[in-house]
Amino acid sequence: MVDYPVLIMPPAAPRLHLADHLRPGAHFYLERQRLATPPAESRLHRHAFLELFWVVSGQGLEHRLDQDHPLVPRSLVLLRPDDAHALSPAPGQALLFWNLAFPQADWQTLLARHRASLSDRFAAPATRRWQLSARAAAQLQDWADEAVAAGRRQLDLERLLLNLLHLLDQQAATATRPPPWLTAALETIRQPRWFVGGPRALARLCNRSAEHTARTVRHHLGLTPTEVVNQARLDWAADRLATSNDAIIDIAQACGWSNLGCFYRSFRRHCATTPDAWRRRARRIAGG
Repeated sequence: MVDYPVLIMPPAAPRLHLADHLRPGAHFYLERQRLATPPAESRLHRHAFLELFWVVSGQGLEHRLDQDHPLVPRSLVLLRPDDAHALSPAPGQALLFWNLAFPQADWQTLLARHRASLSDRFAAPATRRWQLSARAAAQLQDWADEAVAAGRRQLDLERLLLNLLHLLDQQAATATRPPPWLTAALETIRQPRWFVGGPRALARLCNRSAEHTARTVRHHLGLTPTEVVNQARLDWAADRLATSNDAIIDIAQACGWSNLGCFYRSFRRHCATTPDAWRRRARRIAGG
């Protein structure tokens, strides 16, 4: 049994204020944070601003009044001011994540200015919790780095939010809800002992014919089974590059590529960078 901290639920969760956390001259808060060795208890809090965070590495829980939500690499969560919550890392792990907090008035102004083309992703619970692809997470990381380097100005906030919304719109366009049997298969195929089997392994996990599996995958994801399996292989490779010292050629072979050049080309298409650059960036982030 995982020994997470006890959740403390005060009658009124304290409310954090943005001005207490801003760097001098910054219009918004954007920082990389690291949680390790969870305390014996985790206290809920609320905000006087809008907030979102995304996980870079590690696992943990986001505690809410109604339930706990698992956090894994590339989890993205959007929070409204009255969303009382707390975070804790899994025992023995460090949870590394980016946190963005900004005035609610800025968001309302942005929506009013672009009301014909922007949807309010903070509006409904169903649009406030995401699992990003490896490529989307890499893009978000680049945008965050740019905003920090530019000084966290209001212009940097607007650019970051518009880029993020476009990214979420792209992901939502193909994210119709698949049947439970496909959802379970898509999770299991991410394991090396399954994805090395290719599309046939995906069909076996679905317990459907290859033809039925292919039709359902294309309908819900807009992808072929081969593309789904390759994404699982490349996501696994990206995690290994970030968290291990394994040689790149060994990682490539472990996830099914015998040709290193082919692996490099596929990885670049998937993550918008090379395996070497991905590893260097992951180490730079982990090193603080």
